[in-house]
Amino acid sequence: MSQSIMYDVVQSVAAAVAARFPDLPVYTEPSPEGFTGPCFFVRLLKSEQHQELGRRFKRNYSLDVGFFPAAERSRESAYEVAEQLYELFWNFQAEEGLSPGAGMSSEWKDDGTVHLYLTFQHFVWSPASEEIKMRKLQQEGKVKDGV
Repeated sequence: MSQSIMYDVVQSVAAAVAARFPDLPVYTEPSPEGFTGPCFFVRLLKSEQHQELGRRFKRNYSLDVGFFPAAERSRESAYEVAEQLYELFWNFQAEEGLSPGAGMSSEWKDDGTVHLYLTFQHFVWSPASEEIKMRKLQQEGKVKDGV
């Protein structure tokens, strides 16, 4: 199982946001100085993995798409952007077989930022074991009544 799947999930979401809002910067790494709005910040909050059957695992990826509005239109633009993000991710088709937004919620902070929390599901397989399961098989058989 590759750790790059997590990176690909974040990049796919960031690319979708950038395509929907081409005039606004989209960051995937935190800025030490903070963000100057309007801009987006996409980050992976949490990932979980549960064994389903044998070598099959179900992963859940929880992401935060934060929108930092310009100071002069903070609440108004945050409402507009939240609505557009819901439309964007309700049927989002990412690479690697991710299901569309399995769960979405949004939260408005006191500083005017809005955070859309997304959850995606993905099934992965662990590699098969290389060990030899059986060394030798001997089979005997007889024909009964010529049949």
